[in-house]
Amino acid sequence: MVDHSLHTAAEPILARQTPELATERSARLAAEQTTQRLQATIAALAGARVPQDVAAVIIQQGLHDLGICLGLVVLLTSDGTAVDVMSSIGFGHVPGWSGHGPLPRLAIDSGFFVVEVVRTGQPVWLGSLTAIATAHPERARLLADWGVGSMVCLPLIIDGRTIGCMGLGYSEPQAFDAPERLFLQALAAQCAQAMDRAQVYHDAQTHAARLQALSEASAVLTRAGLDTPLIIEALCGLAMVHVGDGCAVRLLSGDRRTLTWAVARNRDPEIQAFVEALMCTGEPAEVGLSGGILAGSESVFLPVVSAVHLDFLAHGRLRTMVDRYPFHSLISVPVRSSGQIFGLLTVTRYVADQSYTEADRQFCQELADRAGMALENARLFHAERAAHALTEEALRRTGMLQRLTASLSMAVTSGEIGQVLVHEGSRAFGAHSSLLMLVSADGDALELLSAVGIDTGLSALWGRLPMAQAGAFADVVRSRVPLFADEHAAWLAVAPVLPGTKELPPGPRYVLPLLVGEQALGILGFAFAEGRALAPDERQLLLSIAEQGALALHRAWLFAAEKLARRLAEAPEEKARLAVLVRDDFLSIASHELKTPLTSLDLQQEVLFRAAHRDPALAPYRERLDMGRRQIRRLTRLVHDLLDVSRLSAGPLVLAHEDLDLAAVVGEVAGRFAEDLDRAGSPLTLALSAARGAWDRGRLDQVVTNLLANAVKYGNGQPIAVTLRVADGLVSLAVRDGGIGIDPAQQSRLFQRFERLVSTQHYGGFGLGLWITRQIVEAMGGTIGVVSRLGEGATFTVGLPWASRLRHGADLAP
Repeated sequence: MVDHSLHTAAEPILARQTPELATERSARLAAEQTTQRLQATIAALAGARVPQDVAAVIIQQGLHDLGICLGLVVLLTSDGTAVDVMSSIGFGHVPGWSGHGPLPRLAIDSGFFVVEVVRTGQPVWLGSLTAIATAHPERARLLADWGVGSMVCLPLIIDGRTIGCMGLGYSEPQAFDAPERLFLQALAAQCAQAMDRAQVYHDAQTHAARLQALSEASAVLTRAGLDTPLIIEALCGLAMVHVGDGCAVRLLSGDRRTLTWAVARNRDPEIQAFVEALMCTGEPAEVGLSGGILAGSESVFLPVVSAVHLDFLAHGRLRTMVDRYPFHSLISVPVRSSGQIFGLLTVTRYVADQSYTEADRQFCQELADRAGMALENARLFHAERAAHALTEEALRRTGMLQRLTASLSMAVTSGEIGQVLVHEGSRAFGAHSSLLMLVSADGDALELLSAVGIDTGLSALWGRLPMAQAGAFADVVRSRVPLFADEHAAWLAVAPVLPGTKELPPGPRYVLPLLVGEQALGILGFAFAEGRALAPDERQLLLSIAEQGALALHRAWLFAAEKLARRLAEAPEEKARLAVLVRDDFLSIASHELKTPLTSLDLQQEVLFRAAHRDPALAPYRERLDMGRRQIRRLTRLVHDLLDVSRLSAGPLVLAHEDLDLAAVVGEVAGRFAEDLDRAGSPLTLALSAARGAWDRGRLDQVVTNLLANAVKYGNGQPIAVTLRVADGLVSLAVRDGGIGIDPAQQSRLFQRFERLVSTQHYGGFGLGLWITRQIVEAMGGTIGVVSRLGEGATFTVGLPWASRLRHGADLAP
C-alpha cells in the first residue's frame, strides 16, 4: 500500500523550488550562450591581422548576435588629435562623407559620442531615444533618422590608456541589464586586445617594410655613384614611392644663403606643371620654417597643416601654389652628413585622412641621411679632383716660369728678350698672336720690337706708332695699368683709333705695361680666340711674365751701357769710378732681377707645399718642398739686403714714421722666428717693457730681424734673450746669445759693408746685415754696439731716443 501522505507533504516544497531551478537553468544557459558568443568572437579575432579586420569582426558580431542597426569602431591617431574610423555600418547621411568608403576622420573636439568616450575614457549607456536626447539633444534627431532607438559606446582600454571606442546602436530600446553589460564590456576588452595585437603586428610589418625600403634606397643611391643630379633624383623618387603625394628637394647654394629647387615631383599632373614653373626660383635660406631646419638641423613635422603653418611655409609664387592646391600633411627634413646640411627634403600628402606619422618622419630622415652621405662622398670626390687639377696646373705654371726665366737669362740683347717673351708667352697661354712694343728714345712713339701671329701688313703698320695714334697701347704706357678686355666689344670701345684693330679676329685682348720702378718701357700684348678669357690666376701669371720681361730689358740696356762705359774708360781714375758705378748698377740690377722671379717662385712653392699636405700622393715630397721653401726665403732676405745696399748707395733713404709700440714689433718678429729657433735648438726668452714712440715700423722690424737672425746663426744652439727697457728718455734693445762670440780685436770691422769675421765655408751671407742695421739705427738718431768675447756669446745693444721724431731724408750713404 502506497503512502500518499509523504507525497502530499512534499508538493508545496517542489512548487517553491521549480521557479528557482528555472531561473538557475536560464542563467546557466545565458552564461553558456555568452561564453559561446565570446569564444566565437575570439576565434574570429584571432585571424584579424590589421585594425580594420578587427573592427569588421566586431561589427559583424554585433550585427548577427546582438541585432544592432548601427556600428562604429574608431582608433585614436598617434598624435592624439583625432580618431580614425576602422569600420562602420548603418550610417546614413554624414556631412563631408560621400557615402562610399570609410567615414572621414573625426577631430578630438568634434563632440561625437565615440570621440567623447575616447577623450574621457568613460562608457556611455543610453537605453532609449529619450536618454539619447537628454544626453545629446543635438545628435538625437540625426540618430533617429538613422533608426537608432538606443546605443552604447565603450572605451577600448589597454594598460590603462584609451586607444579607441566601440559604438553600437539598436533599433529598439535596451535595458542593458547586468549580464548584457558584462558581455558588451568583455567584447570591448577583447576588441581592445585584438586591436593592440593588430597594431603591433601592423607596426612590425610596417617597420620591416621600411627597413627593406631603406636597404633598397641604399642600393639605389649606391648605383647613383658620385653623380649629384642622379643622387637627388633617386632621393625624390624613393620618397615618392614610399611616403609622398608630392616631393621636393632643395639645395643650399655655395654661400649657404639661398635654397634652390633641385627636383620636384607630384602625382597630380596639374600640380606638377605648376611646380615645374617654380623650379627656376630660389628663396633666402633663413626664411620661415626652412630657416629653422637649416639653423637647428631639426625636422618640421606637421601631421595636419593649419593656415598659421602656411604663413611660415610658403612665400611668393610658392604660396600661390599652396593656396590653389592645399596639402593636408607635411614633413620637411634636412639632407645632412657629418654635421653639414646640404639641403631639404619635403614630402606632402593631400588626402585629409592620411596624416603623416612619427614613423613616416623617421623614415624620411633616414632616407635623407643616406642621400646626405652620398652627396658628401660626391662633393669630397669632386673637391679632391679639383684640388688635384689645381696642383697639376700649379706644377705646369711653375715649369713654364722656370723655362721662361731660363730663356730670359740666356738672352743678351733686347731683340732676343722680345722673341722669348712673345713666343714663350703665346705658347704657355695659347694666344694666337702677341707683340712687344717699346717706347722710342724721344718718347713720342711706340716701336714694334717682336711679334708672333701678326701678318706682315699689320707689322709694317705698327712698326712705329705715334703716341697720338697708338690708342689703347699708349693709354697703358701713360697709366702704367694693364688692360684686360675679355670681350671683343670691350676692346673696340677702348681702342677705336688704333690702326688695323677692326681687321683683327674677335676675341679677348690683354695689354700689359713693361715697368721698371715708375718707368714704362713699353707694352706686351696678347690676343686670344673668341671665348678664351683668362682666369684671375692666369692674369696674375701674365703680369709676372711682363714684370720679368721688363727687368730683362732693363738689364740688357744696362749691360750695353756698361760695355760702352768700359770702352770709354781709359784713365785709371775713370776706370775706378766706373767700376764703382758698375758694381752699384750690378747690385741694383741683380737685386731687382732676382726679386721678381723669387716672389713668383715663393708663391708657386707655397702652393705646392700646401698641395703636398692635402694630397697623400705628394707626401714623399713634403720634406723636400719644406727645405726648398726655407732656402727660397733665405735667398729672399739676401736679395733684400742687396736692395738696401743699392738704395743706401743711391742717396738718402726716406723713413716713414708712425706711432707704434716697439715691444709689439719685437714680439711679431720673435713669432716669425719660432720655426728657425726650434730648428737651431735655441730657446728664446723675452723681457719687454712697453715702449711707444714715433719710428719707422718697417725699418725697426728689419733691425730686430737682423739681430735675431744673427743670434740664431751664431748662437750655437744656446739660449737667446731679448730685453727691451726705457730709462731716461732712451729705449734700449738688447739681443744676447751664448754662441761662438767675437774677438774684441775684430769688433771694429763688424759693422762695415761686406765684412765677414767667420769662415764662409761654415756661415753663409753677404756680410751686409749688421752694416744695414747700423745705417738704419743711426738714421733714427740712435746707436748700436756689441759686447763679446770668443766662446762667450755676444750682446748687441741698440739705443734709440724715446718718442723722438725721425729725421726725414737722413743721409744713409757710407
